[in-house]
Amino acid sequence: MTPPSAAPQTLPALSPVESSAISAAGYDKAARKFLVQFKTTGHIHAYSDVPPEIAQRFEEAESKGAFFGRWIRPVFKAEKLTGDCNRCGDTAGLIGRTCDSCGVGVYVVRV
Repeated sequence: MTPPSAAPQTLPALSPVESSAISAAGYDKAARKFLVQFKTTGHIHAYSDVPPEIAQRFEEAESKGAFFGRWIRPVFKAEKLTGDCNRCGDTAGLIGRTCDSCGVGVYVVRV
């Protein structure tokens, strides 16, 4: 996974999905980016150059997690879009933006 390039101002709408690992997903057709939000961390990752057919197949898949693990995660380049506040530890804010909770810190990727 590569570090984020620049913090997006907004994210495409994510829709809740039935999965034990994924809480929501969405597809930006113009940018060919598939976005997924994970249940364990709440963080959002964007996968680049995903064809619309793959996004459609994900939506139709009986097991979203299995499809994602087989056809998206190992195939397409990922970028983490959300991180934790470097001051208060608030989670899942857009990287580079001011923290929604403390108003002082900035969301960063913790390694």
